[in-house]
Amino acid sequence: MYLFKNNILAIFVRKMLDHNIIKRKLIAIIIIITLAFIWGHSMVPRHTSADESGFFLKVLYPLLSLIFGKNGVTDHLVRKLAHFSEYFILGIELLLYQYIRYSDSTAATMKTCGRVAGPLMTSDAASECTTASSAQNDSTIWRISRLLHCRVLTSVRFAFYVAFIDETIQIFSGRGPQIADVWLDVFGAFCGTAIVNLLEMTLSIRKKH
Repeated sequence: MYLFKNNILAIFVRKMLDHNIIKRKLIAIIIIITLAFIWGHSMVPRHTSADESGFFLKVLYPLLSLIFGKNGVTDHLVRKLAHFSEYFILGIELLLYQYIRYSDSTAATMKTCGRVAGPLMTSDAASECTTASSAQNDSTIWRISRLLHCRVLTSVRFAFYVAFIDETIQIFSGRGPQIADVWLDVFGAFCGTAIVNLLEMTLSIRKKH
């Protein structure tokens, strides 16, 4: 009984110290903080939000005027850039979380494939090993399609739910929800996930060569 308890404790400690688990929990905490910031900011009254926009308009005006021109920098532009930036960051965080989950599942599958094959391996495990082996030989185009579907689209779908709740909160705070803001938020999340995913795929291709 004592040995059994020690083994359970050892397994628990190993899992708690696993780098991927630590990274996943850390990113999950960061995502929760980001969600709290986004939704909490939607609860801010209209006049407070207007004051914040005016402050950032003054701070960012020199930089934004170089990009959009002096007449193009408005309070409306600052608000839309804030929407885009918040969800751009959220998209990056969601993709990193997806990437770590994908790494964990791949590692588990390859560990199963390293065990004794034949009659001792279940049909499900054999199927996973076949899939894992064929995945290593997939073409680059198919791999990109799989990554875009499993990571980017999953992250963007979650960001859509966040944006929908975000605009719904603004109904009760008197801010005036807008459907256009939902799509702007989703586009920001898509850009964040797409950029990070392309960087990761570029690094992976370079390592192979």
